[in-house]
Amino acid sequence: MRNLIGILFVVLTSAGMTNAQQFTLEHPAPAVCSSISLVSVCPAAGNSPFSAAEGSAPTTASNPLAEPISSDSKSSKSDQYPSRPRSTHDKFDLAVGFEYFHYRSSIFNSNLYGLHTSFTYFRYEWLGIEGNVVASFGASNLLSESSRAVLYTAGPRFAWREKRFQPWLHALAGGLHIRPQTAAGINGFGVQLGGGVDWRYRPLISFRAESDYVRSQLYGSGQNSFQFGGGVVFHF
Repeated sequence: MRNLIGILFVVLTSAGMTNAQQFTLEHPAPAVCSSISLVSVCPAAGNSPFSAAEGSAPTTASNPLAEPISSDSKSSKSDQYPSRPRSTHDKFDLAVGFEYFHYRSSIFNSNLYGLHTSFTYFRYEWLGIEGNVVASFGASNLLSESSRAVLYTAGPRFAWREKRFQPWLHALAGGLHIRPQTAAGINGFGVQLGGGVDWRYRPLISFRAESDYVRSQLYGSGQNSFQFGGGVVFHF
């Protein structure tokens, strides 16, 4: 009897263990998802944690504390560190060019050609002090004698130097030396009124066109003459 009961107990125990094992295989336990801080490490069902393409950018949904990337942060270095503008207003101008001078008087007339040189110091952007010399040579209608003239003046120059084309005016006073009235020539008072325009070809170089009315006082009377020319201006 005892042997029969022992055999029955063994058979029932074996059957229970077999059923339990079969239930475990058919109904696996759900995966436990561990959460560390605020970032989930649970892989999606059917996907490998390494299935994402290499180099893909993380989204803000995976990390709620990540700051969004603003387009303003992509500004260039030139915007962050603007270069210092270079001033276009130079202090000194040196001009050299060709000049035609037509001298008229009650005694003789003369057409002269020569060199025009001027130097200007700009005290302000629009106001400068100019020194001017014109040395010219030609012929006169007085017995076909050769003629020479030197006009030397100084005074203020008014300029508008904001654009590439820079107009200007000047009012200069000084002296005029001319011959042939005598063997040594004659000296008198001279005034030079006129203007011109400079075209800024390069930061340090301009081309100039100009014209002037020249009033002189010689032989006890006044003379009305004019001159015009062009040249190159160096800025520094």
